[in-house]
Amino acid sequence: MTAAGLPPGPRAYHVLLCAYLKAGDLAGSLAVTARATEAGVQLLPESYAALIFAHMDKSPPDLTVAKTLYSATAGTDTDPQAPWAVLCRLLAAKGFAQDTVSMVQEGLAAALQMDADVAEAYTKGLCETGQADAALKFLESMGQRYAMKPEARHVNYVVAAFANGGNLTDAAALADAAGSRGWGRNAGTFNGLLMGLVKQLQEAGDNPSDELVTE
Repeated sequence: MTAAGLPPGPRAYHVLLCAYLKAGDLAGSLAVTARATEAGVQLLPESYAALIFAHMDKSPPDLTVAKTLYSATAGTDTDPQAPWAVLCRLLAAKGFAQDTVSMVQEGLAAALQMDADVAEAYTKGLCETGQADAALKFLESMGQRYAMKPEARHVNYVVAAFANGGNLTDAAALADAAGSRGWGRNAGTFNGLLMGLVKQLQEAGDNPSDELVTE
């Protein structure tokens, strides 16, 4: 393209780096990123999102590169919303609970927008870092602050965290409240509560009955 007098733009670089990613050549995709930077071309948000996904999806995830790619959007015209959301979701999915909480909070402080997927990642991260009470407060704030109702996938993490922590009272109260407030709940909500009950019985030295089931 350059030889023809048509210098490649952001979309061309996006197609090229995605080709490298599809081939599993992460180093090649980063080389394309460097070439774009050297040419003064700002990558598209979806380019950063694809790069972050690829580096978090490898085994083990390359957390350092993924975070560096997100940080590269700062001070540019690239909208960081999509790269941030992808990074938050994958941090949670890969078990980086504290990093998830920190990244979500960093993005919110920078006026990025909460969505249902990031809310799930944040709730999961809070619960896995021993902050079930904070996760409950987050659920309660979702309507007013973000114009969203908690879904079952949000509620279930908090119910399970309370139940597994031995707080069956608050776990059951949340499961009930989810119904009365119009929040989401499903079989997983009650399974989380049941697993907490089974754990409590086992710790007390009792053998849960084979007849203990949930509807």
